[in-house]
Amino acid sequence: TIMRPFRSLVGNVATTTALADLITFADARKTDRTNGVIAVPGSYTHPCEIAAAAGGVVETRNIDVPNKSYNRQPLYGVMAGPASTRWTDTYTDRDTAVKAGISPTVIVDSNVCLTNVMSFYRPADIPETSRFFATFENISLCQNILSSSQTWWNVDEWQNYGIVADASNVTDRYGAGYVKDIQSVIANWAAYLRDLESKGWIFESEYSIDQLKEAGAVAIRSGSLSGFDTTLKIVAPQIGSVTNYTIYADTSIAVLNV
Repeated sequence: TIMRPFRSLVGNVATTTALADLITFADARKTDRTNGVIAVPGSYTHPCEIAAAAGGVVETRNIDVPNKSYNRQPLYGVMAGPASTRWTDTYTDRDTAVKAGISPTVIVDSNVCLTNVMSFYRPADIPETSRFFATFENISLCQNILSSSQTWWNVDEWQNYGIVADASNVTDRYGAGYVKDIQSVIANWAAYLRDLESKGWIFESEYSIDQLKEAGAVAIRSGSLSGFDTTLKIVAPQIGSVTNYTIYADTSIAVLNV
């Protein structure tokens, strides 16, 4: 019923033992799906301003490309701390922080920039690769999918319809346009999933459509018979930043004729 789950960020400017303290802080919040911390060690900017700047980047991206990475996005107005205090300058520390649900920053051309924006969410019973709410990109994606799905179904065609076992058996000219069955629901979900795929909001649509065809994925609402219940499964697109390649070099012109 909540199409835009509340989430928040807090800033952190601590130095010295900051990473260890932040890990302790995050460890107590492993089931927190929507909140996180942005670390700018040694900054003289107020932590609330740091959080607000990061939140502004996130909200701006929500509009068009919710799953686009925030990596290297500047936090304008946020001051960097002295280099001697920045544990975030070390890759291993940043990697440790991200895996612990903490969002480090980096300095690029004198600007404080985001890297990974993480929530604290990393429960032990869910594999790391399946933690949908671990990144703020996916939380943005979730918000947009929830909101767009509500809009997709909240149309006249799907209000006050007749429920039948097989709509193809309704051949009356007027009645055929009024009734719905399980296949009608699957077809509408399939159209919606292809729309998501066209936006790049899911990895692929076919997996989700195939899952809808499984027994019980779409069913007439039990008891009240007032509509349909659906269990929808989606896979989010992955965020990539690494491109591996191999270059072969030769000194022989003869290879040009191969």
